[in-house]
Amino acid sequence: MFDADQVNIDYEDGENIVYALKGDSGISIANLAAEQWAAIALELSGILKPKDIMINNIKYRISVREYESFGETHFTFSIKKPSASMRSKKRAP
Repeated sequence: MFDADQVNIDYEDGENIVYALKGDSGISIANLAAEQWAAIALELSGILKPKDIMINNIKYRISVREYESFGETHFTFSIKKPSASMRSKKRAP
């Protein structure tokens, strides 16, 4: 299993390719059809500030960065469990 800390979605050679990254290393994990990419891009474009999300009843923080390359929109996002310090800050009045 590849313990990724970031995911990139890039348009290459007519395909939308999903890469899982850990540091400077990465692997291709999926190709997205145009319809899938359109739905994901719409969702990601609405998350340009860090946001808490639930996955399998576990809270994570998603951070999204949108950028342009060769006239195409690309996204990089990370999904992490909030650190203990982040959780404790939310409890403080």
